[in-house]
Amino acid sequence: MGKGSRANLDRLLRSAWEVQRRLVLQQTIVNSEAAIQTTPIVRIPMLRETKFGYGFLLVGAGLPFLIDKLFGIRWAIVISVACFIVGVVFLVEGHRHKEGAIQKPWTLWEYLATGGAVVALIAVISIAALRKMSSSPSNSEAPKATTMPTSLPIPTKLPDLKWRYDLEIYGDVKDPAGQKIFPNGHNIIIAGEISNVGEVASIARDWNLTVRMVGEETERQTNLIGPFPSKGEFVNGLGGVPHNVEMSFENYLPESTTTEPLIPGSNKPGFLIFGIKGVALNRLEAGGNTFTMGFGDVTGKVYKFDLVTPRAGQLPPHFAIPGMRFPPG
Repeated sequence: MGKGSRANLDRLLRSAWEVQRRLVLQQTIVNSEAAIQTTPIVRIPMLRETKFGYGFLLVGAGLPFLIDKLFGIRWAIVISVACFIVGVVFLVEGHRHKEGAIQKPWTLWEYLATGGAVVALIAVISIAALRKMSSSPSNSEAPKATTMPTSLPIPTKLPDLKWRYDLEIYGDVKDPAGQKIFPNGHNIIIAGEISNVGEVASIARDWNLTVRMVGEETERQTNLIGPFPSKGEFVNGLGGVPHNVEMSFENYLPESTTTEPLIPGSNKPGFLIFGIKGVALNRLEAGGNTFTMGFGDVTGKVYKFDLVTPRAGQLPPHFAIPGMRFPPG
């Protein structure tokens, strides 16, 4: 075989080998495309660990605000850090499961990375909380304590009420029908005058009268009479002589001193009627008994004024005291 024939045979063999190689390559490409088109796409769902991880992170971010309002900043820090740690652990486990079906043991670098992230998270939350606590008004400089005076000053302007006895008469006051206005005893009628020598106006209230009879150690309580008839009859104990009587509430001191205050420097004359039980009229008229007139002012101060009664004398045929008239019958 000559050189020319050998060269032609080599070219023919190379051409055949190249054609076969191309056919094989083309078939491989076709088979690969078909495999790609027929292979289903598998979507890996979010794993339970991943869901729990994001859930705990969300709770750790939002719940501490409510805990702070209810229980304080310290409990908020503890709960927030715990939620973030649990969330990070769940997220790491979820992503490791997602990457491969076969769970591999953690490497040293994974432990270090996860631990560093958790420590950094705790540090950031703690620093922010401590700054907030240090800047809160409760931890700021306490206000200077103000010293209260041990005793409050007593007002210098106060009412000062005085009482003066003018007349004491004893007997029985009857209404127009002839009935006694104090059926269980006798009446003590006291005429007098109340005045205000203080610097503030005041009313007089809670009028009362106690009587200590001669030879007795205890005081007898009396009953303040009111209301009473405007017209009636007064029977004096001495001789039992009846007198017509007209009485006015304008000068009845238990009434007038509670509705019209006594201004400083003023006085108000009038009368009071009391009833006393268990005492005969002749003992009252004999004198020597101690009367104690009492009342209070607008500040709550209680006043007491004593009188040792003189022996009662006969009443004149016609006389008058402020608020009481004894016109001829």
